[in-house]
Formats: sequence, C-alpha cells, structure tokens
Amino acid sequence: MTYSGKKMELLAPAGSLEVLKAVVDAGADSVYIGGKLFGMRQHAHWLNFEKKDMAEGIEYARDQNAKIYVTVNNLLSDTETREAKDYLLFLEDIAPDAILVQDLGLINLARGLDLRIPLHASTMMNVHNAHGASFLARNGITRIVCSRDISIREAADIRKDSGVEVEYFLHNDICISQGSLCYLSGMATEKSSNRGLCIKPCRWTYDLVDARTGKAFQDLSGKYFMAKKDICLYHQLPELISEGIDAAKIEGRARPAEYLVPIVKAYRKAIDRYYEEPYAYATDFEDFEKLHGNRVRDYTTNYAFKDTGPVACDHTGKREPRFFSLAAEEKGIDGALKQIFKKNRLDGKQNEPTVLAARCGSCRAARQALEAGADLVYVGGEFFDKKKQAPWTSAEMNKLAECARETKKQVGIATPRIMTKRELFEFERMLDLATGLEIRTVLASNLGALEFVQKNVSRHDGFQIVADFTFNIFNGQALKFLKRSGVRRATLSPELSFPHVANIVRQASLPVELLVHGSLFGMLVESCLISGLIGQTTKFDPCKGFCTRTDYALRDILGKDRLLAPDQYCRNHLLMEKDLCLLDVLDCVIGPQVEALRIEGQFYSEDVLAETVRFYRKYLDTVERMRKGEALEIEKDDWKRLAEIDPRELGYGAYVNETVDFAKPGDGLPTDEIILYKSEN
Repeated sequence: MTYSGKKMELLAPAGSLEVLKAVVDAGADSVYIGGKLFGMRQHAHWLNFEKKDMAEGIEYARDQNAKIYVTVNNLLSDTETREAKDYLLFLEDIAPDAILVQDLGLINLARGLDLRIPLHASTMMNVHNAHGASFLARNGITRIVCSRDISIREAADIRKDSGVEVEYFLHNDICISQGSLCYLSGMATEKSSNRGLCIKPCRWTYDLVDARTGKAFQDLSGKYFMAKKDICLYHQLPELISEGIDAAKIEGRARPAEYLVPIVKAYRKAIDRYYEEPYAYATDFEDFEKLHGNRVRDYTTNYAFKDTGPVACDHTGKREPRFFSLAAEEKGIDGALKQIFKKNRLDGKQNEPTVLAARCGSCRAARQALEAGADLVYVGGEFFDKKKQAPWTSAEMNKLAECARETKKQVGIATPRIMTKRELFEFERMLDLATGLEIRTVLASNLGALEFVQKNVSRHDGFQIVADFTFNIFNGQALKFLKRSGVRRATLSPELSFPHVANIVRQASLPVELLVHGSLFGMLVESCLISGLIGQTTKFDPCKGFCTRTDYALRDILGKDRLLAPDQYCRNHLLMEKDLCLLDVLDCVIGPQVEALRIEGQFYSEDVLAETVRFYRKYLDTVERMRKGEALEIEKDDWKRLAEIDPRELGYGAYVNETVDFAKPGDGLPTDEIILYKSEN
C-alpha cells in the first residue's frame, strides 16, 4: 500500500475520569467512555461517567490533543429513546469527537436532531461486509467498529470498498458470539447482552453430549468450551498498519488505570517505532513479556488471520477473573405467565387476515407447510443437515414455486445471518433463481444484506424486503428508520417482553412480524466447536466432518441441553433450551400492524413442521372468527399433541420476562449466580 500520512489511531477505554487522564497521559490518541445510561457495561454503579466528569474529561483530552468518543451503544426501549433525546443534546453541547451507536432507532433520532457530532457504528451492529458499511455511511456513520469475527484483510477490504473508516479490536476482552447475535443471556435471564447487562453464559461449564443418546463425550480438555481468551495483536501491529486500519481498539472500560496504562504504553511505543522506521522494525519481545505478565486471561489472535480453533478458548477456566453466573433455567408455560399477555393484549381488529409464515429447513418442508395452511414460507440461508442433498436446489425451488402458485400462497428467500464474500456470491445466485421463479419476498438478516438486495433487485418490480429479528428492533424509532430505508415489514427482537411489544405495535409506523413458535438460537458462533473439540480442526483444515456423525448439544450444570447446530459455513448455532410457543395466547398477539406471525421451523422435521402449522392455522382462523370479548381455548388433545411432537420443551420465551424500560446500573458485579424459575404448574 501507499502510506497516506495518517497514523493508525490507538484507542483506549476508560470507566472513570481518573482512568481517562491516565490513558491519555500514557499515549492514547483517543479514549472511549460511557455515561451512566444508554451504554454497555451497565453492571456496576461505580462504573461510567457522570455528566460533569464527562465534560471535564473531554476538555482534558482536548488539551492533550486526544479525542473522546462516547458510547451510546445499547439497544433502547421507547422510554429510553425519549430520554436519550435530551442526552444527545447534552453531548452536542460538550462536543465529544464521536458517538458510538448500535440501535437503528438512535441513528434515526440523531438524524432528526441534526447532530453535528460524527457517529460511529458499534461492533454490536455486526458489520462484516462493505455493503453494510456503505449503507451506514449513507445514513451518517463515519466509522465502523468491525465485527470481531472477520480478519484484518477483510476489514481492510471493507475500508477500501466502502470508503468508511474501520476500527479493529487490538487487545483484551472479546466475545465468542457474533456481535449482537447473542440472545441467551437476555432471553433466559432478562439481562441482555445487547443492553449492557450480559451475565456471560459463554463462560458457563458445559458437557458436550450426543443429542441422540444423551451421553457426554469424555476426555475433552475442560468444560469451558466457549470461554474466549483475550485478543492480543501486539506482535501483528505491522499487519494492522500496512493494511490501512484506521484505529486499533483496546477493550476494558471496567479495568483500573494500573492495568490499562502499561498496555497503552507498550502499544504506543511499538506503533511509533513502526512508523518511524518500518523497514527496521521487529517485535520487542521484552515489552511483550511485560504485556503477557500483566494479562488477565491468556491470549489469542482470534480471527485476525484465520479461525484459530479450540486454542482460542481457555477450556480449563483457570484464568477467568470472574464468573458472573453458572447456569439459568428458561421459563416454561404456566398460568401466571399467561396473564402477562392478557393484561397487554392487542386489539385483534385487522383490515386483512394475519399472515401465517414459516421458516423452513428445506423446500420439501416448505411445500408441506403450504399445504398445511401457511400463507408464506421462507427458505434459503443456512441449512443444517449436510449429509443429505442440499435442501434448496434449483429443481426443489421449482417444485416449491409451482406449489405456491397452485395454493395461491407466497415464497420468500432468506439471506444467511452472516454474509462475507462466499455468502454474498451464493446469495446472488439464489436471488437470480428466485427472480426467475417470480419469488418477490426477501427475508434480510442484516444491513449488508438489505443493501445488497436493494442494489440487485432495483430493476425488478414488486420486490418486498422483510427485516429479520437479527436487526434487533427494540423501539418505534428503529421502525421509522427501516421504513425510510425501503423495508416492507420488520420482525421484532426476540428479547422484547410482551408489554414492550404491545407498546411498539400500537404506534408502529411499519407493519411488523412476530415470532410465535419454534426454535430460537441463543448464540451464533463463527467457529465449529464440534470439530474443534473432537477433531482439533477448523474449516481451514482438512476436517473429517465430525459435525455430520450425530447431533450435538451443550449441557449445563442444571442438566439442560441446548442443541449445537453446525451450518454449511461451519458456524455453530446454539439453540435455546426451550422452544417458543404462543398458541394459547394467539388472541392476545393479533392486532393492527401485526401483519405476520412466524413459526421458526428450520430445526423441525417436515412432518413436525406441517403438524405445527396445522395447529396454528386452526387457531389463527378461530381467533379471527371470534367475537370481541371471547377467550381462546385450546383443545386438550391438541395441546398435548403439540407438546409431544416438539423436540424440546415449550415456553413463552422473553415475552414473559420483566419489562425494563431503563437499563440501569446494578449495585455491583454479579458472581456465581444460578438463576431459577419456579413454575406454578
């Protein structure tokens, strides 16, 4: 590359004014901080900045020619978005150098306020391709903090292809799940990783079990299968700089100054040495040894160059500084929880019948779902049975399209959750196939997918884009943003409580889709844990296909199994322990702007999905015939049968979690919690 003359920025964290001054004095070019509300790291009241200290910190940094970025990077409730308006205006007054955001609603709010402060996209926006970066650039974002699951080269390509500044993780804590696609903490415990309160279920102990026999695999290297080590790219600084990365980020807003200052000094010294005489540069291993001695966890390079496999995690757990929790029991179905739906029921009046949609694991399953009463089926994206023929060949897609025409129903194609170059190449071919079959609905999983589809279907009339739940829609402002962006319908976040859902729906500017049944994933992991644990391989090795030999699950200390499903991209989808089921409260969830109800049936057999669809068709039709004031009653035999055929226990999901309008700091960091729910049944 040609040196542009702009030095790579060294970005440090600070959780207090004292730490801010210390890391600036140690040589940080910029510091990111958060207020008491609206941002990540909400566990402890002593962490993060009061307004007075924030203003002082900005002035101090400015005097030292350093920059301050303020994190406003939680998903926000409607109540919080109203309060956030005043907070954004306060930030405009004290003028930090940028604001980090995750919530699409906050981007919409900031645009409405005409803020002059630059906006940076948090890593929780999960940007992993140039299409997503370009979309955000058109909506006021000047920098993206890259997904933690892409390489330095991929980050550099995003920079080159989109023109947006990129920031890459350099040192300290990282998560194993794809950014913003970790729902286990939020759905199981009411403490959302997207709202700054994650209790770290990735750091629980697990047994890897054969899901068909229930037997645990023995002689593995430990039980902390997902406990990521800390990233450290000290030795790889030349690669970051030569690839043109704009900023390198140190994690650790909860860390004290005595821990952070040596890290900042070591990287400052190395970066300056490299720029002064790159041709004479070599790693200073004495300084690295000091870094290593100061570490909390052991180190990994994560995905900076390739998937490093099982060595990226500390399976022993010996260097884990704190276990926030040990296990959690997901809520099931009982009468007390059902009251939450009844108290917040929607007005069932609709101008048009509610669409019954089903996400399907194969074209054959989709055909059976249509015949069983689904109005719309989604196929495409990931598939999970790699021993059989791929579930959506052109021949199978032709049969499905013909079935849809005969039944006068609809077919939609879904994008993969993550779309790097391979997935984009494959989806473009799928889009061409769908266009030829007159399929005009796309279920988009992320901002890059939305941008890609809009660029590629603009010449075709009648296309509609549905935003999937992975957009993490948490408030009405986010719906307004998507409406302006050309989205036809949006699926609400699976982490929302039903009172939150009801509030959003009653004022929705865009039709919504609600998840009502099926298998929800708790995490999306870039690596294949199965091949790593059993074969010590990754997708970059000659893997023997250990994932195809049986079905696998992770079992926690409560004995609860969560299916671990590998897709064709060698990513692992960790499912929730219980499947969602809203059959007995359908009369509460139908209302104006609820255009579609969806069954997540990717992990169901064809017969189970078809039978599940029949039940929902029957009772959805019943609800739409009911007179005002009537209550829905499920026949006992139907309820018993539904419970029998589902591969997991049933529950109401996060819909019955506590409704938290404000994510506020707790009294202290949790330790070794086991969260149980006592059902009245």
